[in-house]
Parts: sequence; structure tokens; C-alpha cells
Amino acid sequence: MALASTTASNSAIGGVFPTVTNFYVTVHTATPGTTGASEMAGVTRAVFTVGAAASGSVSNLAAASVTNPGTVAATHIGAFDAVTAGNYKMGAALTPPVTAATITFAIGAISFSAS
Repeated sequence: MALASTTASNSAIGGVFPTVTNFYVTVHTATPGTTGASEMAGVTRAVFTVGAAASGSVSNLAAASVTNPGTVAATHIGAFDAVTAGNYKMGAALTPPVTAATITFAIGAISFSAS
């Protein structure tokens, strides 16, 4: 197992999520894996930007709200580089799962790390 410095971790996550780029959060009904699979049907992705990497992590600078049908539990989030289609970046589990027509992520609630 490699042991990376904080500088290396910041560089790694900053390479995935540069601060000058818009990203789009969406919700999934199962793990998105490494491809962004299981995106919930009828979802409108929400734009977010990230701050500079610190301690090997980045997080959203403003609140972001995802609109979806609200009838199926969202179990995971995923980040893409486009509002539709695009390239999948990274995902994470929602704990607990959420069933709501609008899911709002507060500032700092969308957080990804290089660990």
C-alpha cells in the first residue's frame, strides 16, 4: 500500500476536480461503481463547484439541489462533468438513503477525497 503525502493527495483530487470547472451532482439508486451506473431516472443534475483541495479532499462551495421523482430512495451520489451524459468522476454513498422530490446538499456536504 502506497502512502501519499498531503501534497500528493491534494494534487490527485485537484486533478479530478479542478477549481475552475463546473461539475454536476446526481443521485443513484445503487452504487454508481466506476462508470456512473444506476443514475435515477428523471433526475435533473445540479451544478456545483469545489474549493481548493485541502487535506486530500474537495467539497462544494455553494448549496446544490437535485430534483428527482421523489418516489425511489437515492442511495448514492455521483459527480459528472456535464449536465447530461458527460464523464463520470466519482461517487459516494448517502447515509441514510433519501427519498424526496428535491435533495439539497448544504455547503461542504458534497465531499470527495483522494484516499
